[in-house]
Amino acid sequence: MLIVAGTALSVGSASGQEPWWLDSLDYTEARLSPVRVGSDGFPYLPVRIDGTTLWLLFDTGNMVGLTVATPHFDQLGLPRTGTIRQRDSNGELVGVFRVGEAQHVDALGQSVTQVEVREFSHPRLAGLFGPGDLPGTRFTLDYQERLIAVDTVPIGRQLVSVAQPLIRSPRHPRLIVVQGDVRGEPVLIELDTGKSRTVVDPVWATGVGLTVDARDTVVVGEVRIGQAVFHIADAKPFGLGAIDPDLPAPLVLSLGSDSLSRFVLTVDYRTGSVLLWEAR
Repeated sequence: MLIVAGTALSVGSASGQEPWWLDSLDYTEARLSPVRVGSDGFPYLPVRIDGTTLWLLFDTGNMVGLTVATPHFDQLGLPRTGTIRQRDSNGELVGVFRVGEAQHVDALGQSVTQVEVREFSHPRLAGLFGPGDLPGTRFTLDYQERLIAVDTVPIGRQLVSVAQPLIRSPRHPRLIVVQGDVRGEPVLIELDTGKSRTVVDPVWATGVGLTVDARDTVVVGEVRIGQAVFHIADAKPFGLGAIDPDLPAPLVLSLGSDSLSRFVLTVDYRTGSVLLWEAR
């Protein structure tokens, strides 16, 4: 895979001002790219695949790689290289889909050649762009300002000292897992921008006395990750055990865009650091 420099976009924030975190997180304006916040509160990025631009969901839970929905996969006419079996977070088989190869993919200021593209089925989404597709080792996502920044330079020591440690996943190196506190109990929590609604593992929920109501909803209550506080009143019960059984403890909660959109999220894979800043 060859990576070459791409053309930077002219990017402005939703407020029309420079994002407050740009300097404090040591980014330059050239590292900024636009984000759309669309259906279900998801963040979308412009990705150009063999000359066709698609707005793809930036899904931090997507460990498969660059993925496009069946109609776009067909329209792109990508040479087929194989198939892939997709499973959900509960381990259930979703389906068997095609894998093709794009000659050029342009995203976030860089152009990559000979990229595997995977097919998936979804009635509304054009596709998924995961953290493994990022042209860098750290990113900052700001839902409110409609911006994302990506860089290869790690955050400074001072920021590392106040960040939450990234719990490394043996199976998925760019999975975003941190330790948090739910109902006074330390637990592992995934941060997943590709979920429109926060998900709670039903086995754990039952074990701590939470119940599923008639609307298939669990009131989790207060969740803390460092200084960040979330109030989860309508989590969806769904198994998370198949994401990575080799984590040091089971995943019990997956915070989706419904919760994360109130924060500016920074993840630095090189230093193993996660920062959650209250949006301004």
